[in-house]
Amino acid sequence: MPQSKPLVIVTRKLPDVTETRMMELFDTRLNVTDDAMSREDLIQAVKFADVLVPTVTDRIDADIIAHAGERLKLIASFGTGWDHIDHNAARERGITVTNTPGVLTEDTADMTMALILELASQPALHSKSVSEGEWSVSPDFCYWEKPLVELDGLTLGLVGYGAIGQAVARLGRAFGMKILVHTRTAREEEDTEFVDCATLFRESDVVSLHCPLTDENQGFVNAELLSQMKPTAFLVNTARGPLVDEVAMAKALNEGQIAGAATDVLSVEPPPADNPLFGAKNLIITPHIGWATRAARERLMDIAAERFGGKKRGALKDSDFIDSKRRSFPVMSAQDVKDAVSSWGRYKGSMSFDEFKAKLTRRAKKIGAESALPKSWTEKK
Repeated sequence: MPQSKPLVIVTRKLPDVTETRMMELFDTRLNVTDDAMSREDLIQAVKFADVLVPTVTDRIDADIIAHAGERLKLIASFGTGWDHIDHNAARERGITVTNTPGVLTEDTADMTMALILELASQPALHSKSVSEGEWSVSPDFCYWEKPLVELDGLTLGLVGYGAIGQAVARLGRAFGMKILVHTRTAREEEDTEFVDCATLFRESDVVSLHCPLTDENQGFVNAELLSQMKPTAFLVNTARGPLVDEVAMAKALNEGQIAGAATDVLSVEPPPADNPLFGAKNLIITPHIGWATRAARERLMDIAAERFGGKKRGALKDSDFIDSKRRSFPVMSAQDVKDAVSSWGRYKGSMSFDEFKAKLTRRAKKIGAESALPKSWTEKK
């Protein structure tokens, strides 16, 4: 009698290619609506699953783990963060906890630098003002809504110096910034000065958070620490929302204690409508997208599949790809077909448009996603 496949329960919507591969390998229960699972839903999931696949928005605490059935042997967090899982409780029950480390380093660093540049140069603000007609009525050839800041020569302070912090440091140096670092493991490093936390907040022109969330550092960016920052300084958070006291941060922004802030994370995600940061002055908020490039999601898929005993993307068939030579961007779902159509330019170097159209049409028919093709491709003339 063939052995039954392990039951894998996925708490949130994952990239289509990941879900497709998981369904091939396991008895997989997907969250097709992407609605957050309730606490009771999570308890029911751990009772019956062999593998639970949560994301950072799912808090798997000791009480939920206490309800785990004998079958649950692995909690495989989809993403780099795993502070949302009670490791001690899992260890006591003999449950392995894994994540997918290292795959988001450059993407998160890029997002951090994008937010710093937005605070400094305000391109989105000025683009909006131009679209609203302000340039058309300006008496001069240029204008600015806010003072623009040159990064060269400024001090970038990094709290946390793991892979992401080091990647941000490299980018900062490329812009001519001086690097200060506060970390538990200070060391000698060229072009980097290691300092205590208060000194970093006091001397930096930009403070960027890259440390993991722990019980000890929750809310450590508080009113006292914010008051030590320069009134011209910026605060950036692409790490974890609860590192920052959001009430204190809103107050610091509204009262002009700091010049601005940008965050890709909040203490509760999705945030309630009464989050104190909504409406704060000189603040940029993005919806936790520092991890979300397609390339990063494909790397996550590779590692996640390997964690579950599956195959890496490199083990997919050539026929799963439109560009079989480069084996980039597998087409496994209707959404992948739509993505390929909308960004066909990435294939230009290896094929003509007619060849691309023919290959994608064949692939779409094979996976039953012909309806995702443009109507002009499928209409009979």
